[in-house]
Parts: sequence; C-alpha cells; structure tokens
Amino acid sequence: MAGSECLSPQDGWMDVASGAAATSSHREGDRGHLQRGDWVGGELCATLGYPRRGASLRLQFEAEFYHHLILMASPSEERRKELLGTAEALLEESFTLARTELAGLCLAHPTFLSAAVRYTVFLYEMVNDPKRAIEVAKEVFDNAISDKEIPEAMYQLATPSMQLLRDNLLCWLKDDDSD
Repeated sequence: MAGSECLSPQDGWMDVASGAAATSSHREGDRGHLQRGDWVGGELCATLGYPRRGASLRLQFEAEFYHHLILMASPSEERRKELLGTAEALLEESFTLARTELAGLCLAHPTFLSAAVRYTVFLYEMVNDPKRAIEVAKEVFDNAISDKEIPEAMYQLATPSMQLLRDNLLCWLKDDDSD
C-alpha cells in the first residue's frame, strides 16, 4: 500500500470532527473540557448527546494509547498481537456504543462518524482486514448520506468525517481493484 493517499493512524492524532491537527494550545487551553469529555471539533457540544458521546470518545482515546504502544514500543510478536486485540476490541466497542446510543439520534452524528473513521482505518491499516473496513465504512457512509434530517450544527461537525470516510473508501476500493 506504499504511496497511498489514505489517512492512517500513523499520520498522528487529529481532531476528526474538524479535520485539523490538534495543537498544544488546543490541548492546554481546553484541558477542563477534555477532562469532562465534552469537547468536539472546537466547540462545546452538550446538545449533541454529551454523556453517551463521552463514553465512546474515552474508548477511542484508550484504543489510541494501545495503538501507539504497538507503533512505538516495538513489542514482541506475541505482545503486539495482544495489544492489537485490545485496541481493536476498544475501537469496536466504541463504534458499537456510538452506533447504539448516538446513531439512533442521527445517522450522521459526528461522534458516531468519528468512531467509524477510527475503527475502519484501524481495521484496514493495523488489522489488515480491508474487506471488513470497506464494508463498515460503506454502510456508515451510505446511511449518513441518506439521513435527510440532520440539524445544521451537527451537519457542519459531521461533514469532515463523512469526507474522510468517502476518501478512504475511494482509496481502498482503488487498492482493492489493483490487487
């Protein structure tokens, strides 16, 4: 997959809702919001399902920790598989929780879409399961696009994640066709 333009977890931490790289000033100035789990895309989003959304985000960040251990610590193959399984389980739980709790509110809920992006990229890049990544990303993207009753504020927060899903799908399908 060399030379691919797909977004990957190795590209660093991103604020998926806004598509912008997090800066230290973001993190420092907003520490209180991050500790409460109510910070998404640079705005307080209490109206977007804060308590349920917070659990999904915490799981995503915990999975990110395990992912970084895999990349940085050069663990033994056995330990790598263990860390990979833990990270995948956390991302799957985050995705399932977001689907159950938030997508019921809106199929294009930004936190649900963020969980979908993280989960599908992890499946594709780390688990090396492109078929499952494409299947999940396509289902989520198609459902989000079909949701006609998205509130404007939610639509603005969801758009970057929908674009990431679309771009990754195009890239992955192109890679799948070349194999």
